[in-house]
Amino acid sequence: MAFKRITFDPEVMGGQACIRGLRIPVSTVVKLVAAGMTVEEILKEYPALEPEDIKESLEYARKMSDITIKTLEPKETLPLIQEAVELEKRLINDSIGKTKANIKNLTGTLGISLQDFRDGKVEYTEDKEQLLLKLEGELNFLRRLETRFKRLEDLEICA
Repeated sequence: MAFKRITFDPEVMGGQACIRGLRIPVSTVVKLVAAGMTVEEILKEYPALEPEDIKESLEYARKMSDITIKTLEPKETLPLIQEAVELEKRLINDSIGKTKANIKNLTGTLGISLQDFRDGKVEYTEDKEQLLLKLEGELNFLRRLETRFKRLEDLEICA
């Protein structure tokens, strides 16, 4: 689909997607709709907009969530991408397991429960400070790994 109302101009809003060259980014319209504003409310707030601008902004946002990869050998490329994603998922899953083991070892060494730590019931003392900081780092790392794994799980590769 060609977008007739979406423009890109380095002199307007730093080149981001805008509506008909106006200083109204597509992202603003999408955020307003996501926040629950009706088309009528948006048009009242932004009188330069037309209903078709809002419709095309939403279609543009939907299209931008898709990724297209062009290759001369799609039959060979698609399996490579799928294999790479599966490999990344296995590596992340292994890292999650090792990180959970590190967390279990740290809580055991500290003699605390993970829940007490998360609830802020563990007192930071000078002799435990380094281990508690390490535990906090491991928990943050685990959250990042789990988020990344979830994103890979949600990835849909279509032929």
